Amino acid sequence: PALTFLERRFVTHTLISFLGRGNPDRGKRYRQATYEFDAGQRQTTEFFGLGLTRQVQPDRLLILGTTGSMWDVLLFSLELDQEHDEALLALTESADADRATQEELDRLSSVVSEQLGLPVTLRLIPYGRDTGEQVEILRRMALDIAEGDAVTLDVTHGLRHLPMLAQMSALYLRRVKGVEVRGLYYGALDMTRDGLTPVMN
Repeated sequence: PALTFLERRFVTHTLISFLGRGNPDRGKRYRQATYEFDAGQRQTTEFFGLGLTRQVQPDRLLILGTTGSMWDVLLFSLELDQEHDEALLALTESADADRATQEELDRLSSVVSEQLGLPVTLRLIPYGRDTGEQVEILRRMALDIAEGDAVTLDVTHGLRHLPMLAQMSALYLRRVKGVEVRGLYYGALDMTRDGLTPVMN
């Protein structure tokens, strides 16, 4: 059933962003791009999910990645205070070895939340190599989304098979939890022309 006006006022809008693996040369950062949204609105950033956060202004941000995702590069790009350098270096070693842990991410979630000015959850997911792992990704995603909430999904930096899984997860959340899916976004870096990268929704 449709939500009433009073109920809709309390819906939480969550942006779900996937984080993939990087180049074997971990010293390299993601390429900065100027992403162009509708009506000429633009966001310049290394991580599309951060630009999309500024664009759609969600209530919270959920970043999903594997044990080998570029967690360290994402967090270094936020230029956190030096007091967190030790935790970031430990996370770099773990990500390089494809063994980042949820505990390492949890220790930094509140720092990222403070830096971005909204609640941020950093969540490990499996690689999705088989049906069991794909179902587990859906399960973990559903744990972070309340019934009747709204979600926007960003698949720009995820592993190449994740866009298909993200679309399935959007349908799953809508069916199982009555979630409103507000968009499924992709920043098409390979289609950059004249310094502008188009955004597909």
